[in-house]
Amino acid sequence: MEVFMAIIHNGENRLCFSLKQVSYARYWLHAYGLTSEPLPLPSSYYLLTLNDLRGPPSPTTYKTVAELRNALKDVGKHNKRVKTFAGDSALGGMRTVFERVRSVWGERRGAWMAIDFEGWERDHTIITEFGWSLVRWEPEESGVTELKEGEKMDEVALKEVREEGHWTVKEYAAYRNGVFVKDNRDNYDFGTTEVLPKVVFKKRIGELIAKYAAEGPLYLVFHDRYGDVKYLQQLEVPGIEGLLAIPNKPPGPGLYCVDTKDMFSALEGDSAQQRGLERVCLLLKIYGFNHAHNAGNDAHFTMEALRAMATGKPLDSQREERWPNQTQVLFGQQRGVKVEWTERDLDSDDEYY
Repeated sequence: MEVFMAIIHNGENRLCFSLKQVSYARYWLHAYGLTSEPLPLPSSYYLLTLNDLRGPPSPTTYKTVAELRNALKDVGKHNKRVKTFAGDSALGGMRTVFERVRSVWGERRGAWMAIDFEGWERDHTIITEFGWSLVRWEPEESGVTELKEGEKMDEVALKEVREEGHWTVKEYAAYRNGVFVKDNRDNYDFGTTEVLPKVVFKKRIGELIAKYAAEGPLYLVFHDRYGDVKYLQQLEVPGIEGLLAIPNKPPGPGLYCVDTKDMFSALEGDSAQQRGLERVCLLLKIYGFNHAHNAGNDAHFTMEALRAMATGKPLDSQREERWPNQTQVLFGQQRGVKVEWTERDLDSDDEYY
């Protein structure tokens, strides 16, 4: 059964049916003779609109009655916990964005592009590397370029397409890191590095982003967005000044920002904890991240972290599934939302993070 997880403005969750589902159930019951006439629609008192919510509800599927019953219990527990982080407005906002990302990813519209830059450690205005990793969807049936009359996007079988790359600047070949930041420029693990003249490097980045932003919503994915956004501004990428957070309503063409650092803070229940990408991947059990601080590798694993969180269960259920019984105990038996990490979880700190 598919239902929808909604977050109302005070941070509480609601499991909801869509109006379409309710209408179908009314007419199904009547058509099979189980009611003498169609049941009336529920009172508008029970109707939640987007104005009542922090963002669009995210679809969630339960295979058995037991799963649905447990989900309702989890919602009840969550709503009791809301007061434990009500004073942390940053965490509340991060939790809302986490569910928006899950919802929008599930629509399989537009493109998601994780990007990362590396600069010279002795002068951060010198950009030496750019890495990108893109996920988009296209129809499985070859030759399908537009929907048939009456056909909806979610009725078309789609396949995921992954594209990625690593570009370096020819003029800055001698500007190497290794004292304060790892030097892994030559260790791209997902293809061949392209060495480009500085002018071409700048032009290619602008064209890449502009292409997908024009075709539909483009979600630029960062791990700690501030430094990378500054580099995009330095390169004068078109549209970057208008970079937006994911809105409440389904977005149209343009550029939108997603930060996996904030998403993981929401997942572990601590807005003050800002973890590096390597640590996030380890805690999410994403392995193979052997050459950090190569812009191409960092972009690849930023996308892997996003995918792991965006395709998982709703936030609180996902946290409990990943780290069972590791949240703080508050008020006796009531559990909070902050994960209490074990030494085993955190025993591989990296000196560069």
